[in-house]
Amino acid sequence: MTFAVKSIICLLACAAVFMASAQPKISGKVSGGFQAPSSMDEQGRRHVLKGSSGEQRGNNLWELTDPSVTSYNADDSPELFIESPRCFFQMKEKVAYSDATLTVRRADGRFSLQGEGWRWEGEGPHLFISNNVVALMQKSILATNTSSAAAATNVPVRITSRSFEQQGDNASFIGSVLVVDGPDTLRCDRLNLKITRPEGLRTIEAIQNVELKQGDTIVTSGHATYDLQEEVIRITEHPKWSSEGRSGSAELLVFNRGEGTLSADGMVYMKFPLTNVATSAETAPDQSSASRTNRFLEVYSEEFRFAERNSNRLASARYDGNVRVHYTDASISSAVLTVHFDATNRIRFITAATNVVVESKGSKAFGERAQYELKDDKIVLSGNPHWEIEESRGNSDILVFYPKTKEVHALHDVEMILPGQSAGGMLGLPNSPKKPEAASVPTIIRSEMFSRGTNVAVFHDNVVVADARGRLSCDMVTVVTGASNQVQRIIAEKNVLLEQEGLTARGEHADYNVATGMVRLTGNPELVSEGRTLRAEAFLIDRNKNTFSVSPGRYRIEIPVKSGSNPFNSKP
Repeated sequence: MTFAVKSIICLLACAAVFMASAQPKISGKVSGGFQAPSSMDEQGRRHVLKGSSGEQRGNNLWELTDPSVTSYNADDSPELFIESPRCFFQMKEKVAYSDATLTVRRADGRFSLQGEGWRWEGEGPHLFISNNVVALMQKSILATNTSSAAAATNVPVRITSRSFEQQGDNASFIGSVLVVDGPDTLRCDRLNLKITRPEGLRTIEAIQNVELKQGDTIVTSGHATYDLQEEVIRITEHPKWSSEGRSGSAELLVFNRGEGTLSADGMVYMKFPLTNVATSAETAPDQSSASRTNRFLEVYSEEFRFAERNSNRLASARYDGNVRVHYTDASISSAVLTVHFDATNRIRFITAATNVVVESKGSKAFGERAQYELKDDKIVLSGNPHWEIEESRGNSDILVFYPKTKEVHALHDVEMILPGQSAGGMLGLPNSPKKPEAASVPTIIRSEMFSRGTNVAVFHDNVVVADARGRLSCDMVTVVTGASNQVQRIIAEKNVLLEQEGLTARGEHADYNVATGMVRLTGNPELVSEGRTLRAEAFLIDRNKNTFSVSPGRYRIEIPVKSGSNPFNSKP
């Protein structure tokens, strides 16, 4: 956006230079050839009106041939020339008018203006040109008004309009205004210019149907004002812009050239194609050119502030107030969002702060800070992050999303709460008490790490699973789901311990098939119940029948025996 706004300076400012010279007042007698006495303005400049001939057409009306006005600087050097082939002059009112052409040009050749049909009033002064206005101006003429706006080239800027009016220190190009600066153009219905003395040109104002084009960049609005003294451009009345697939809108745009900042206020909207956001995305091998082009980053907010890159800082942008970001299948909302750029002015990463909400494919996460690293397509959420994934809820110290692959990673003090029976009743061992309310009691899973991809969720390190049936602890739990997100298999590995009332099971590997209701416990497994210990190569636990059996192979049963009793008479 900034490169487009910069060019408005030259395109607008070049319209105004001849305003630096006031029109002369005409007075005096005419005899023979026409020549009026000199007049002097407040800046000490002298103005002389002459004509090759003058013929009286009434008591107060003269017809002049080749009328011309020459304005002189305070040192009496020529500054400005105004010429026309003929006109009528009302001596008493000091008013001249004509249907002929009028030419205004500076003595140094850096500015000229011409049109057809004009009226000049000496009091004011007031000049109006009614048709076919064309102005040519060298950009270097602005050097005395704005040190940074003066161009190094003298290629002229061309300004055309239907009519032109000057009243004292105010002037306007009116109707179908077109400013052409090389390939760049500015269009509007009216271009107003205001001068303050002795400073010179102060403000330039484009009104109605404003359209600025610079290459592929287009800015439109209903109103634009440039204050040359403060070096501030204000664009109002629904400004919109687009450039190379990027677009945006707001209620107000303000560009401060002195500070190198751009701000937008009120219903701010910006849209960026992915190819303009991250360099790595342009060369991603797994995406076609068409698919990359169609991926966009969209931002909504109440306020926007942008600071250009300079020798002391990289460029940055900040969005405030009800910020929402949409990117492919992910979205972020927060109170504040900051965009960080690299040395080439491409977006490097984005940070969101305060009441952050991240949504992706039905999953929702909350926290106080989120950092979106576009190169890695990764969102890191911190500040008491907690989430809702389908029917489950959870929290951890850090939460990481990968929008492209739909992966989720939770780190440190992970807790996941699943609704009743959503884990498939993994802890339902035989002889467990029958509790009808167990189906409504949630399953709680705690671990140090959690990762979730397509149809697979894995809990790592110090895993504990607890529900109304009992408790499971191990080093890792893997949950496999189907297309409808229903649990198909649950696998517990390393140091597996199943505990429930009256029964404890140990092993290195437990594999639960939800469809068959069978749990296979392996890895030197053992079952302990009512003081009896059973060891085998594998146990098969049938939840549907509430029984367990020993897999074919060797097994061993240990039964405690009281002193003096016969163990073979003991009831199992």
